[in-house]
Amino acid sequence: FAAGSALAFINKKGEIVYQNASAGCNMLQSMRTFNDGLAAYYDEFSRNYGYLNKAGEEVLPAKYFYAGDFSEGLAVVGVYVQGAPKYVYINTKGEVAFDRHFTNRPLPFTKGYGVATKTNGMSVLINKNGEICSKEYRFITNFNPLRTIYFLYFFKDIVFNFIYTSNS
Repeated sequence: FAAGSALAFINKKGEIVYQNASAGCNMLQSMRTFNDGLAAYYDEFSRNYGYLNKAGEEVLPAKYFYAGDFSEGLAVVGVYVQGAPKYVYINTKGEVAFDRHFTNRPLPFTKGYGVATKTNGMSVLINKNGEICSKEYRFITNFNPLRTIYFLYFFKDIVFNFIYTSNS
């Protein structure tokens, strides 16, 4: 929340545990929620995203043009590869998880699988090694709160729904 014009973190008791001291010239303009102990933030000065821990300390510097939430220890970030915008998965140490770049932003991991769109526009599941582990579908999406992955496969004018749900 904003205490005055400074960004602040509060604990479950409502006590301020961190407050950005640069009120009026706030480098932290927006933050995402904490996942796997880290939250993405936007740095107004560099115009990039980085990650903070729950103490408000910068853990991963603001060097990404996009920063997604962590899920299962990985997050999607936007980087420039030879001048072209690409997306990669990083771990909580900021290390690239596997050697695969994506032109379209992939979805977070759910139950060990991420969703990526290939250059032909078809969606596939990938594992945490970056390997494609499904056939191509016209559309795949995941819904983390339900821990469900929905597959939509278009064949002529018929839509088939394949649903994977976890019991946990």
